Amino acid sequence: MRRASELRFSELAREVPGGLFQFVVLKEGRPSFPFTNPGFYELHCLTAPERGEPDPHPTQRIHPEDLVSLRASVRRAIDNRRVWEHKYRILCPDGHIRWLSGHANPQTDPIIGTVWHGYIHDVSSDQVLKHALELSEDRLRRTIVAVGDGIWQWDCERDEVVWDCLLYTSPSPRD
Repeated sequence: MRRASELRFSELAREVPGGLFQFVVLKEGRPSFPFTNPGFYELHCLTAPERGEPDPHPTQRIHPEDLVSLRASVRRAIDNRRVWEHKYRILCPDGHIRWLSGHANPQTDPIIGTVWHGYIHDVSSDQVLKHALELSEDRLRRTIVAVGDGIWQWDCERDEVVWDCLLYTSPSPRD
């Protein structure tokens, strides 16, 4: 019965479109991932180890600018036995960057200690959209300043009009 349950879970974990993992700090202070699904390694641009091979450590692909903050977020979660959440970038061997977001909840295990059960997923498209929105907002701000006119907005749902302060100033003569 237990073996069938483990097999069923293993098959389900293989189909998850993201990375499932368990994270612990062993008694000697070394971090360990006692469980990862194949998606965990794929997201980190790593090859999942074959039975008996050492596990490749996911930090080997972390973007250098994100490594310090990632390690600090893990340290805070360990020190406070709190939820771990973090966004970070992966440098894939082909040169492209992948944004990942991780979340893990701690649970106390009487034998192992604290175990974080977590999920990591790819948020690259969200980050691309966020960056595009920031660029668009910046372009709009610069355009409004360059034109020197005010703007107004109409909130149709509330039937409210919001006026920019430049609309209340008298225009300066233009040459």
